[in-house]
Amino acid sequence: MTLPIGLIVLSILSMSPPVSGFMQNPYIPYTFDTAPNGNPFVPKATNDINIPNPEHVQFIGCISFDGLQELLQENGVQGVYLPSRDGCITLCRVDQPFGLAYFSEHAKSCYCAPKEQHPMIKWVVGGVDDEGNCGGWDDVSIDYLNLPWIFHGCYSSLWSTPYRTEIVSDPIECVNSCQTWDGSVAMIPRVEGDGWLCACFEDPTEGVIGRQCGFGIWQGYFRKLKYVR
Repeated sequence: MTLPIGLIVLSILSMSPPVSGFMQNPYIPYTFDTAPNGNPFVPKATNDINIPNPEHVQFIGCISFDGLQELLQENGVQGVYLPSRDGCITLCRVDQPFGLAYFSEHAKSCYCAPKEQHPMIKWVVGGVDDEGNCGGWDDVSIDYLNLPWIFHGCYSSLWSTPYRTEIVSDPIECVNSCQTWDGSVAMIPRVEGDGWLCACFEDPTEGVIGRQCGFGIWQGYFRKLKYVR
């Protein structure tokens, strides 16, 4: 797909403001808690049993604009001007149907990348809510276009114990590593900055929701749209 030259956004690092630091979450990461009876954070059950399909584009994380610029420079490419995240996803469905959609809100810049061009842990920044929205002035959202899971939100702790955990340098490797019959998968950008802790669960797992996505916070994915919040 060829776009007019006027739509190309030049990647100029000097125009990017420095990325500000973010506070470490006060919750202790990597915990698996027991759900108390009547806990108000338990999502409401529903009969919705939709399963993942190509329409289910799923949130992977938020990174800094400097991180996106580094990725573009490393691969000798430029972003495409688009006004919205949804527009970026629509374009990337055609350009990289099995890849990633990087979108910068402030630069209105979209980059459709193969899944091998995954984010680095050093680029991760916090989100503005538990639903996968990136709100900093220079933050970049990442959506995976071929994820066999459905993102359900960000959790400060989980109530189930995974049967398998592994620290990985690639979040795409994490969500693709659990078995197809597993009930859920979760990953957490480690505050140590050495990668994502990836966890596979035999059954759907829940936890304390309502925490802004980012370092030290779990991102939960299910096979089905089993709950609504």
